[in-house]
Amino acid sequence: MEILFFLCQFLLAAGLHPCSRSTTTYSGMKPPASKHVQSFRRMKREWVIPDINVPENDRGPFPKFMIKIKSSNEERVAITYRVEGPGADRAPEGVFTVDRRSGVLYVTQPLDREKISRYVLMAHATVEGSKVEEPMELVINVLDQNDNTPECTGTPFYGNVSESAQIGESFMRITAVDKDAPNTDNADIRYRLNTQIPPSPKDKMFSINPVSGLISTMAEGLDRETQPKYKLIMEAADMAGEGLRTTCTAIISITDTNDHAPQFTFTSMSASTPENDVGREVLRLTVTDEDELGTPNGNTKYAIVKGNHGGHFSVETGPSKMEGILTTAKAVDFEREPVVTLLLVVTNDAPFSAPVSTSTSTVTVTVLDQNEPPIFTPTLIYRIISEGPPEGGPVADLRAEDPDTAKHQRVRYALHNDSARWLDIDKDTGSITVKGNMDRESPHVKDNKYTVLVLAYDNVVLLLLLLLVRRRRGRCDKDVHAALVEDVPRDNVFYYDDEGGGEDDQEYDLGQLHRGLDQRPAVFCTDVLPSVHSVHLNRRANDDVNKFIDEKVCAADTDPTAPPYDSLLVFNYEGLGSQATSLSSIQSNDSDEEQDLVELDLWGPCFRRLADMYAGREDDDDLQTVPGKTEWV
Repeated sequence: MEILFFLCQFLLAAGLHPCSRSTTTYSGMKPPASKHVQSFRRMKREWVIPDINVPENDRGPFPKFMIKIKSSNEERVAITYRVEGPGADRAPEGVFTVDRRSGVLYVTQPLDREKISRYVLMAHATVEGSKVEEPMELVINVLDQNDNTPECTGTPFYGNVSESAQIGESFMRITAVDKDAPNTDNADIRYRLNTQIPPSPKDKMFSINPVSGLISTMAEGLDRETQPKYKLIMEAADMAGEGLRTTCTAIISITDTNDHAPQFTFTSMSASTPENDVGREVLRLTVTDEDELGTPNGNTKYAIVKGNHGGHFSVETGPSKMEGILTTAKAVDFEREPVVTLLLVVTNDAPFSAPVSTSTSTVTVTVLDQNEPPIFTPTLIYRIISEGPPEGGPVADLRAEDPDTAKHQRVRYALHNDSARWLDIDKDTGSITVKGNMDRESPHVKDNKYTVLVLAYDNVVLLLLLLLVRRRRGRCDKDVHAALVEDVPRDNVFYYDDEGGGEDDQEYDLGQLHRGLDQRPAVFCTDVLPSVHSVHLNRRANDDVNKFIDEKVCAADTDPTAPPYDSLLVFNYEGLGSQATSLSSIQSNDSDEEQDLVELDLWGPCFRRLADMYAGREDDDDLQTVPGKTEWV
């Protein structure tokens, strides 16, 4: 200041007008008084006052001295000091004050660096309202103190890690912040793992990087099925881990990988399926899986790895994704393979994340034998025959093979539509011979061809010709034709070389059974009876039925006087009413005499029905039956 004072005096003596810059001083020196201060002409000088540093959180007492500002003219004139700016005359007002006379700057309260870290004030020196100095800038820096604890940015943190993660694999990060001055020890945070809950299978399954906060796996043994979640309690501390500290929490979910193979509930199963049935569900296989259900790790798929020769079976996943449905993909043949043993394996939609043992199940499928129709090979035969061939002349020898080799059945043959009745067939051998005079001009010949369908059937499609009619008491004649035998669906009847139509228009031609009647329309079955064998049913009701029927058949076959139109064969007549009172020589008595036909109950539903009718046992309603007709059964 002495140099400044003498420099100013020298300039004044030289007639120059120096400008004086306010400054701070602690020496107590006073510049010489002057009565002509207000007449000074000053030049601006670039004096810079260093920044003033004040620690935050000072406990006082307040107001507390900070610095003294002083003008070089203070000794000559009465200087008035004032400061302006944020913290002085602007918000936050009153933090800093200055003594108007002495120029001492005071702080009036503790400072908080986290609110305002730097104040910039302007100091003014005036005399009676006129400035004697250019305003001077005062910069006050608030020095940081470690007064803030680190804060976790998440509460809690959530993360996921695969149960098959490798050791050292990082999967999440935790962070904490400190409001203290950055890049200082007060904000230098370090992390530490304190507690793992639960401590299984080891108490140190995870680790944390102390600087970055990255969490990594530290040991093997993570298993979602055993422990799906972990809770980690960690610590964040400033001052490089030695200062203020806080607690952070992380919740870790163990995500599933396909480390468990699905297991069959039963490793051995049995089932059955009819032969020749395609698309039939054979059985359902259930499984369990420890992996997460409803995900590719738990959803199942199946394969047949052994025994499916020819691809007769297929397996698909059921709607629940936890079952396999075994079905027939092709027709299975009992005669070729009556028992099929399949080996099935189950896996998941997702590949396995580790080597595992897959589960297998052995399924034994028993093929149920079905009665299959005989088969002609070939199915179409051409023969050239001249008109008027001799009776009994050969036409063709047909052979049909019965696929049901295990049943040892006999194949029999019949002509279906020999409309002109020119042919005859041996029912046992299938040999076709000429029976009638063959005429090329016959209306039955179309395009010089006479077509006949031949049926082959085994001894299981037996022909049941049991049509019994009785007049119900109190009923009119229209009920005479009510059927006594229920309409049994025809099964296993195959027509070869046939196109169009259905079963209803392919009834067996029964004309053969009443040949000769065409020329005698007035003759009915009761007009000619073997008199010596006429026996009433009511007399023989308690005899053995089989023996009785055998006697009647034998009598019909050996009686030379009996025509071939015995009532046992005339059964396909239908009309408004029958003039015959009986269908055969087995007559029913019109009397009301009760008959004991209990034994017929033992013969099954058809004969039981017969017994009900002839024994006078009334049913609720005979209208439940349908008009009788011939059937292949």
